[in-house]
Amino acid sequence: MILRLIKKHRRFITFGIVGCVNTLVDFSVFTLCSELAGTAPVPGHIVGYCCGIVCSFILNRNITFKDTSGSLILSRFFRFVALNCITLCISTGLIAVLTGAGMQKYAAKVAVAGVVMIMNYLGSKLFVFNSTNDKS
Repeated sequence: MILRLIKKHRRFITFGIVGCVNTLVDFSVFTLCSELAGTAPVPGHIVGYCCGIVCSFILNRNITFKDTSGSLILSRFFRFVALNCITLCISTGLIAVLTGAGMQKYAAKVAVAGVVMIMNYLGSKLFVFNSTNDKS
């Protein structure tokens, strides 16, 4: 039963693992901005998130969704960036609200990460790497 569940949700599990790598990149850059550069939480979040976007696109394109449509890479990248701009705005708003309410910045970042993961998976699956969106 467990193996059947894993097989059925393999892509989501792979997306989650890739997301851990992206989150590590995001958190590392966020920490560098925050601790070394003294950047406020929201700008640090934006810089870290953008670095995570690049890592995420590369890994999800090649590992999670196994997209080999080389001629569509720019189209998919722009869709991926558009999706992530939306989730960046939502997550930035949530971080601002949570830290403004007194939540510690790292706790806020972790709390928001789960919401963003689900939004990005659905958007990537249905909008970015869904070949029915491509007219070529």
